[in-house]
Amino acid sequence: MLRIITEALTNEKVNASGWILDGYPRNVSQAEALQGVLERHRLPLDRVLYIDVPQEEILNRLGGRMVHLASGRVYNLSFNPPKKPGIDDVTGEPLIVREDDKPVRRHAHTPTGPPPARLLTREAAVV
Repeated sequence: MLRIITEALTNEKVNASGWILDGYPRNVSQAEALQGVLERHRLPLDRVLYIDVPQEEILNRLGGRMVHLASGRVYNLSFNPPKKPGIDDVTGEPLIVREDDKPVRRHAHTPTGPPPARLLTREAAVV
């Protein structure tokens, strides 16, 4: 993931128009790696948007998420369910639960330290 982000951030067109990373970094090691990329390439970081969502809410949303891989459409059993359970509304193809959204894996999302965004705020304003 970091390689893809590095390629994008060092692209002149992307850098000229600005960029937003949504959902990245997700953990402290990713935040530290991203900080290294920004420093190595002298890329500015103006703002960090940190949304404080209760852990229980995050786990509930992950627990009900299903995706149609080919299109990227995302459904949620609680607030955006497919018309037919387990079936994509557009193609009629099966939906899947991503490995990292399965209950056993969801415990890996439990925070163990400061939010990753906090590590990136030495030079950027937290909004």
